[in-house]
Amino acid sequence: MISLICIDISIITMFNASDRETNQDFFSDINNPKSAFELSIDYGEYVTVHATAGSGDRLQWSFSGTNTFVGITVLVLDSTNYANMLSNETYSSDLLSDGSYYSAEGNFNPTYSSTWYFLFWNNDADHQNTYLTYNVEFISGGPDVLLIAIIVGVVLAAAVIVIVVIIYKKKSKKKAALVQEPRVKPTIEKPPIDMLPVEPVVEEPPIIIPPVKPVGVTQSTITEPIKQIIRKANICPTCGSEVESHFCIKCGIDINKPELERKKVIQDIQKVFQASGIRIDLEMLRDILPMDDSEFNRKIFELAERFGFKVELEILHVNKEMKEDFINALIDAL
Repeated sequence: MISLICIDISIITMFNASDRETNQDFFSDINNPKSAFELSIDYGEYVTVHATAGSGDRLQWSFSGTNTFVGITVLVLDSTNYANMLSNETYSSDLLSDGSYYSAEGNFNPTYSSTWYFLFWNNDADHQNTYLTYNVEFISGGPDVLLIAIIVGVVLAAAVIVIVVIIYKKKSKKKAALVQEPRVKPTIEKPPIDMLPVEPVVEEPPIIIPPVKPVGVTQSTITEPIKQIIRKANICPTCGSEVESHFCIKCGIDINKPELERKKVIQDIQKVFQASGIRIDLEMLRDILPMDDSEFNRKIFELAERFGFKVELEILHVNKEMKEDFINALIDAL
């Protein structure tokens, strides 16, 4: 199946018929059905891309915005529901991206044939604009007619060659049979089985191997490696030295003190904030902090309100300028 993808560059504010609307259609090359575009999109606006596809086809979608604070919501509707949406009537859609990400991609597999409309919608609560690059690529699930024709042609040609070879071999065997004289195969008579000599069976005595006592192996040589493993079980987390008891002779700390556990928790918190940027995964942070779920939720919401941060689902949106102060306040709460 070969399909055309049409890009509607429709800058429309959702559910408001009085807003501006600009429509331009771009058709991709018929031999390479792929479309991509980019533009600036304000809060409440969306852009659409539509393509005709059916069961077995696949539509790959992707987008990327320059503003990391603006998440993009992606919806897909068939032609009927899209018309209902434009008429402010009841409609249904499939949610492909919930607006938590400023860059994402995925696949949509239609279950029936229709014209499918992809809506890239700036519905982020920050009410900011972003420069959006979006793309929809059509991948046909139907057979390639040219490829099937080539395969059928090759199979038929191979079958004809095999048939010609078989017929030629049969004719050659018939000609050879007419030229050659019949041969008489001599027969060789074998003597009866009861006339053959039989060798007597001799039983060999069993071989007895005396037990060998290991030389130089004592109880001390066996248990010594185990003792070495036990001695190496206590390692100082600060300097890495072996510790005979709970006190490190080299750096002078008690490896069983709870301060070391707290130090590790602080290091893990700093790693999470450093790797996550301005969008902190609360599920990852919950696994690090030594708190139950109710205490964790209470403390996070209390600090978020104190610093003016926003919490959406399991994502904490932080401010770069106040990020270090938030980390210090979270550490003080331990």
